Amino acid sequence: MRSSIRRNRNPWRLGFAAALLATAGTAAAQGNILASFLVPGVSSQGPRGLAFDGAATYAVADNRGLYQVRLTKFTYDGKTSAASVVGSFNCPPSVNWAMDLAWRPGRLYLAADLESAQKRAKIYALDAGTGEFRNKFDSPFDPGVHVNGLTWDGSYLYASSYDSRHVYRMTHDGAVVGSFRADHAVNHGLAFDGRSLWLVSGRPHFDARAYSASGARLASFTFDVNDEYVGGACQGRDRDGVRSLFVSTFTGGRFIYEIATNSDIHGGVTVEPASLGRVKALFR
Repeated sequence: MRSSIRRNRNPWRLGFAAALLATAGTAAAQGNILASFLVPGVSSQGPRGLAFDGAATYAVADNRGLYQVRLTKFTYDGKTSAASVVGSFNCPPSVNWAMDLAWRPGRLYLAADLESAQKRAKIYALDAGTGEFRNKFDSPFDPGVHVNGLTWDGSYLYASSYDSRHVYRMTHDGAVVGSFRADHAVNHGLAFDGRSLWLVSGRPHFDARAYSASGARLASFTFDVNDEYVGGACQGRDRDGVRSLFVSTFTGGRFIYEIATNSDIHGGVTVEPASLGRVKALFR
């Protein structure tokens, strides 16, 4: 969604509060903002989708205009709550507008916006090192339905939509192998934390909900950020015993927020994120 609406809040005040919360360690509760940061060079049309390579690197989509999508690769310093850009590339011209991203070994998957209400949204497979086009396929949703969330769990892609309650599980080339119904629609970012899927919603709900691959609800919490819409989500990190999600916003302050999940949803078992391997080649 391409709204310019802004919530009446002060991002600098929120950033200061986030810095205080970042020092709280394990005292942070579900939904607390641990930190907020900007990715250098991202335009006013980003950040949208977020992806994590399972090691140390993140990618964010930046819509610089119709058919002008740029992906930026960055690392994150948890001590200073700052992002460092390590490379970027332009998407193929056929990508009209980026919605969300997912990272699997050697590939970045990009959910593109609808070309028209009569067509299905497309998901592009790009070379993770160069951005070169490798493949594209139709989304699992009906024509006219956006793909707002995309993630990879080490074996399958998952897609969610602002317009639908369904979450689809797919092979790497788009074949649907399963689905479940979420509690409500208005689903934006989609993330995998090594064990669970997290559906993250912006206006009007501002909540995050963890599900098993079969659709069983495991946990949920509300949060508040200085924006109207969530652009994407990805697995964050273990911060002094507090697990987190990264959530991007794109109509207010263009911040990426680190939000505490801090929930014992797996019986006390600490689950590390699935290793998706390091990308050897830097972005151009």
